[in-house]
Amino acid sequence: MLKYLKTIRSHTGHAQFLRDTKDTGTWLARVQAAEIQTPFRSSPVIQVLQWKTWKVAIFETAHKTFKVYEVPEDTRRFETEKEAEDFHIACTSIGQSDTEWAKKNGQPSKE
Repeated sequence: MLKYLKTIRSHTGHAQFLRDTKDTGTWLARVQAAEIQTPFRSSPVIQVLQWKTWKVAIFETAHKTFKVYEVPEDTRRFETEKEAEDFHIACTSIGQSDTEWAKKNGQPSKE
């Protein structure tokens, strides 16, 4: 479960926030953050960024409104966009959650 940290209310604020982050080289599958609702069509992958002491993911939840969430250390991350996208597609095509898919396919679950 991702933990809410802050809201950014403009594209300028979003750009300034991104300036203060660093790429971690890891990704989440969108299905791992399914509880975060967005009215926009979103990518099946989410980039994980380093901001201060947190690993974070950013979602545009309304027009010009971005919410920043902490990605807990025990959350499964993928080394490439392709791995995250494949995981998302596998989970959504069969209607399974992250944990259900991991158990069925003999992968370690990050519960």
